[in-house]
Amino acid sequence: MKNRFKDILGIPDVLGVIFLSPDGDIAFKHFHMPLELEPDAHHWRSSLAALSDIKEAELVFDSCRLYFRKTSAGTLLVLMERFGAAALVRMHSDLFIASLPKAPATKGLKRFFKWK
Repeated sequence: MKNRFKDILGIPDVLGVIFLSPDGDIAFKHFHMPLELEPDAHHWRSSLAALSDIKEAELVFDSCRLYFRKTSAGTLLVLMERFGAAALVRMHSDLFIASLPKAPATKGLKRFFKWK
């Protein structure tokens, strides 16, 4: 899975990447520096619940920036330095999301309308 994230991790000023499954479990994480507190799934579940209606966000803090992107396959979190290239991260995130397998489409109301 690291091969899928090599483009995002190769961007200057990107400090690390976390990809969470739809259930909130950590599917992938990689950081370029050691962390004082290791992130685990328990910490992210409450944050994801607070951001449940948001599809994409960029949170800027004193010393870093967190890019948040939610998809049907999971949630992508990119930690970068405060003045990192956010547009480049967004572009590579779009490419990463396009490479993910598509979720199966639900039938919904299609079963009531038959086209010939």
